[in-house]
Amino acid sequence: MTGPVLASPLTVPLPEHLTREPGASRHAVESCATVFGLLAGFAADKRDIRLCTIEVAHFDVGITLALLDHLEYEPGNGVRARNPRLSMIEGFCPFLEFRHLDCLDMAARVHAIPRKMGDVPATAISTGTR
Repeated sequence: MTGPVLASPLTVPLPEHLTREPGASRHAVESCATVFGLLAGFAADKRDIRLCTIEVAHFDVGITLALLDHLEYEPGNGVRARNPRLSMIEGFCPFLEFRHLDCLDMAARVHAIPRKMGDVPATAISTGTR
């Protein structure tokens, strides 16, 4: 594959965009950086390539789903940790769509990944009268 390196869209436009978003905190920018660091490292491991050679084309829906599954079933994590990470990845897709037209299909597939319902706590279950 010969395409743009993934680090370029991550290091320049995304942090600049997030700092201009209303309500975006320093914590949100750091959380996004953490998620994309996990994604890039996970993709490099799965594709058996060096992290510094990750390209935008390596960032596909299969890698995204595998990362989300890995993070969801990691001890101490669950659906509540999975869905916000999916939202962060989906938020990155517009950057790819406008900068790399060959990523339109991949971005549409990432946006089609469904959210998972979390466990409903016992206190949230309605016990209405009959």
